[in-house]
Amino acid sequence: MILLCSKNKQLYDVFKGQRKDEFRTLLYLLNGEEFDKNDKAILEEIMLIDRKINDLILNNKDLVKDDALKTDLANASAHFTIIDLAYQKKIEGECDRFVGFVYPRTLQEKLELEVKTLQEKLEILEKE
Repeated sequence: MILLCSKNKQLYDVFKGQRKDEFRTLLYLLNGEEFDKNDKAILEEIMLIDRKINDLILNNKDLVKDDALKTDLANASAHFTIIDLAYQKKIEGECDRFVGFVYPRTLQEKLELEVKTLQEKLEILEKE
């Protein structure tokens, strides 16, 4: 999952290009804005990876014990659904209503920290 998140971040950095740091794809889509051909292709690839990440979240949710991380994963899962609906133009407008569903940018960092913590615990157990 971390590798998928990393790939998504790399693609998003290319997609974002010269846009400001505050740029949020979901809000852009909800405002009815369109992307050029290249950005649209990259966004579609990002959303394909989003679906894979979402499947991993939903299929492995019971493995996560940390409540804060569970919340972040649930938020990411909700984001993937909402942005897909916005991309398909099934929902539009109401940015204030959906602003809470932007992608949680700290998710990858939190996942990496959790993996590191679990690896350290495993090393301790292996030494016993």
